[in-house]
Amino acid sequence: MGRFTLENHPIVFDPVQRLENPLSWATHIPFAMLLVDLLRPRVLVELGVHTGNSYFAFCQAVRRLGAPTRCHGVDTWQGDTHAGFYDDAIYQDVAGHNQRFADFSTLHRRPFDQAAPEFGAGQIELLHIDGLHTYEAVAHDYETWAPRVSPTAGVILFHDTQVRERGFGVWRFWREISEGRVAYEFKHGSGLGVLAVGTALPEPFLDLLDQASRSPFLEDFFASRGTELVASHVLARDCRPRPERQARLYVDTGLGYNEKESFAKAITAKTMAFSWDFPEDLPVKHLRFDPADDLCIVRLRRVAVNGQDLPLADCLEPETNFLKQNWDILFFGTLDPQIHVRLPATLEGPIARVAFELEYLLEEEACYHRIVALYDEILRQQACDMRHKDATLAQTTGELDQLKAAFARETAAFEKARQQHLANEIELRTELSRRKYHLPNPKFWKIAQPLRPLKAKLEEFFGGPKRP
Repeated sequence: MGRFTLENHPIVFDPVQRLENPLSWATHIPFAMLLVDLLRPRVLVELGVHTGNSYFAFCQAVRRLGAPTRCHGVDTWQGDTHAGFYDDAIYQDVAGHNQRFADFSTLHRRPFDQAAPEFGAGQIELLHIDGLHTYEAVAHDYETWAPRVSPTAGVILFHDTQVRERGFGVWRFWREISEGRVAYEFKHGSGLGVLAVGTALPEPFLDLLDQASRSPFLEDFFASRGTELVASHVLARDCRPRPERQARLYVDTGLGYNEKESFAKAITAKTMAFSWDFPEDLPVKHLRFDPADDLCIVRLRRVAVNGQDLPLADCLEPETNFLKQNWDILFFGTLDPQIHVRLPATLEGPIARVAFELEYLLEEEACYHRIVALYDEILRQQACDMRHKDATLAQTTGELDQLKAAFARETAAFEKARQQHLANEIELRTELSRRKYHLPNPKFWKIAQPLRPLKAKLEEFFGGPKRP
């Protein structure tokens, strides 16, 4: 099977060109672009375009890759009970932006059922269902449009598979339709179900689904990348400069970690020394240090409490959420990196001062690429471990089959012995019966049989059988 690696698909790092409210779909945009790269569908149809976040992400990827894709967006642009109802302004805005992709993108302003006859059987290779989200509505959309999906190259997406309120029923339909099929569900961004319908889909795409089902790292990556993409776009759209990166210390005084009991400092250099002083009456029970507010790779040089240096090999609690640790280098593949400090049992008195020294090893873009490479490394290792486990399972299964065969042989031998025992018992009973009537040998049975009535009459005449 062809291997999937993120490094072969840099489109997941492309900035998004358009993003409008609502943002519930927006964190799936990196995956949407990747999907176009992996599948290169000839016909893409989206049911439920609304403001166009997902649809124009697909179009942006088609333009960027030069894929031979015809895109079709179907919607009434009037709204529904879940999306809310709205005026014509949204359609006019979407139609205006669609002019950028007019050479391959067509908008169909009509109900889904009226647009369905415009597509032939097996014509659609990527179908995105995101209309009214009741169970009955999504089931009807699927039944209407599934025959138009390619049986060899088809993929169907279902959005809002994690929403279980306000009458949403996609989650229930997804549970039914994905059972026993090649499928994967992303849990972030209200949930996105990916159903592989085609029988001849690209191997890297199938490997992507397999890796995602075996390990949480791909889901974490797409969730983190999608969140960062949305945040950066919103900040740029609002004409506000991106805030400076910060490190933050959280103090748990018995109420858990919270923003009110946290202390932030700006990251202004590659090598930083942070320190915080606390009043004597602050009852510090636990400490958490967030080295940044983004993906980062840091070398932890020093952790000190009340001037006492803590051994780096033993000062991190298990809750520390690094992706990988290489001695003093910590790789964080999350937008919320956390170092939970193990306070020494020998610490005397209240905590009055905490200090950290660390080095930020890579700039932001290089850090992203290194984290992606690390994700791939971990996925490859996990895939190798899984193959080893599969081989071990196959070996164990073989040994179990051998034990079953041996058991079957023993059972057959036991049954044969039991039958022989029954035969011997019957023979013994026959011999005892023969001796009872003083027959010298069973071969005289035919001679003795005619005498039996006479014997019975004699016994009756003389008052019963004659005793020896």
